[in-house]
Amino acid sequence: MDTRRIKISKLEAARRQLDTAIRLYFTDGDPISMHTLAAASFEILKDLDKHGPNTGTFYDSIENVVRPGLEKQAIIAMREAQNFLKHAEQEPDKVLDFWLGYPEMLLGVACDKYRELAAEESAEMIVFALWFGIQNPNVLRTEIAERLRQIPLARTYAPSERRQFFADFIEAASLSVVNLRASRNAGS
Repeated sequence: MDTRRIKISKLEAARRQLDTAIRLYFTDGDPISMHTLAAASFEILKDLDKHGPNTGTFYDSIENVVRPGLEKQAIIAMREAQNFLKHAEQEPDKVLDFWLGYPEMLLGVACDKYRELAAEESAEMIVFALWFGIQNPNVLRTEIAERLRQIPLARTYAPSERRQFFADFIEAASLSVVNLRASRNAGS
């Protein structure tokens, strides 16, 4: 039996779950597992938000990202899938019509709240945000979509090329995170 242990904070647990879900997303992993990890992170972040620096409700982050008029639809859709995958006490024979966009939406909102609470983001979150914004400009607030359009990319990526996109950008995003942390530590 392995007796090794690690100490981990709630915020670190949420980040690890998000990063793993994002890696599943970019490697065409199982969407149910991806959604379950994202939902677990979502719940931790929602609870931390209640105890944090009074940043508002967890759902404020949906309003910060999603185009006006789509917020309520996004919340209902995410909660239905999340509850289905977590509980079986009621309606044990129910079958969920699982839209493959649920994990993307949940990942986007959870990443946004993580950035707000931790005042940082992981390389995986950076790459996911860039990919999601480029692929879904019609869902984002106009000003966010416009900023993303201004980012020069070496080439255009089709939706089926997300694995390649991740491979092309994860190293640069990792270097960005390391450099940002180093500059913060130097300023301390």
